[in-house]
Amino acid sequence: MPVEYMNWVAAVHCNDCGADSEEGFHIMGQRCDGRDGCGSFNTRRVGIQKRPPTAEQRQQVRRPPSCSVDAAQQKVAVKS
Repeated sequence: MPVEYMNWVAAVHCNDCGADSEEGFHIMGQRCDGRDGCGSFNTRRVGIQKRPPTAEQRQQVRRPPSCSVDAAQQKVAVKS
C-alpha cells in the first residue's frame, strides 16, 4: 500500500455474515474480520477515516532525497 493510505481505516459491513467491523483501508477492498470472522471479501465500505500516526511512525519520518549526503555527493560527481 502507498504510504498515503497507511493510517486509513474503513468501517465495513459483510454481505455474507452481516458483521460490522473496522479494517485497514485497501484500494481493492476489505476482508471481513467481524464477530464470525468469515474472511469474506464480499463487503461494502460504510465509512472511512484517517487515524493519527503512531509514535513509531512519527520516529520513522524520512528526509527528502535532496537532503541526504548521498544525493549531495552524486550532484558533485555529475558536475565534475
